[in-house]
Amino acid sequence: GRKVNKSEVLLLSLEDPLAHVDLCLHVLGYDPAQDCEMRIVDRSAFTVDDNLAALEQAIKSRPKVKFVIIDTLTKFLRVDDTNEFMAVQRSVERLRNLARDHHIHILALAHRKKVSTDDPFDSILGTVAFRAETDTNIVIYHPDNGERVIATESRMGKFISPTILISNVVNVPGEDEDSVGTDVVTGFSLGSSVAGRKAENAAKTQRKRELDYEERIVEYLRGCKDKKAAQKDVLEKVEGRTEKVLAAIQRLTEKGII
Repeated sequence: GRKVNKSEVLLLSLEDPLAHVDLCLHVLGYDPAQDCEMRIVDRSAFTVDDNLAALEQAIKSRPKVKFVIIDTLTKFLRVDDTNEFMAVQRSVERLRNLARDHHIHILALAHRKKVSTDDPFDSILGTVAFRAETDTNIVIYHPDNGERVIATESRMGKFISPTILISNVVNVPGEDEDSVGTDVVTGFSLGSSVAGRKAENAAKTQRKRELDYEERIVEYLRGCKDKKAAQKDVLEKVEGRTEKVLAAIQRLTEKGII
C-alpha cells in the first residue's frame, strides 16, 4: 500500500447507533490510548447550511483533524429531493470546496439503488450530481454471481477497474443465545479483476468442453477392435460438431494417447 500520515478523525455517524459504531471499532482493534483521536457525532442539523457551518467550525477548532467520514451524505445534505440535480450539485460542491479550503479529506458514504445498472457508478442513489461533483468515486457492489466487487473513478491519478474484493468477516455474538450476532468486516484485499475472472472462467469452460470431446473419442475407441478406428468412423460415431471432434483427435494424437 501507500505510505500515509496519521491524523485525528471526525466521524459523522448519522445512521448507525453509537453502540454499533463502538462495536465495530473494538473489533477493528481501535485503541484510543495509542491511535489518533476519533471524534464521533451522531446528530445533524436540519439544513445543509447549518451542517456545513458546524462542520467547518469543528475543523477549525480541531486543526489535527484531516479525515472526515460522513455516513450518510444524504442525511448531511438534507436536500428535499435527492434526484434534483442542481440542488444536490450546489450542496456537494460546497462540501468539496470546504475540503479543499482546509486541506482535509472527506469520505462521504451513499446508498446504492436496489436495481442493478450497466454502469456501476450509475447505481448511486439519487441524481448523477453525487457522482459528478466529487474528486473520486468508489462503488462496492454485488454482480449476479454474488461476489463483492470494487471499482473507482477519479479526476486525477489511477483508477481501479472492476476488481473482486476479498473481505475478512468476523461474527460478533449477540447478548443472548438466540441472537445471530453482528458481522463485522475486519479487512479487505484485492483479488483478480472482473475481466480477468471472466476470462479465467471462460477458459475453464472451454477446457471442460475439450475434455468432454476427448473422453467421448477415447470411450468409442475402447469398444473398437484393437482400440483403433479410421478417422471417418470416429467422426461418424462420436457425437458433436465435426470441427470439435477433429480438434480433439489432434490433441489426443499430440499427447500420444491415440
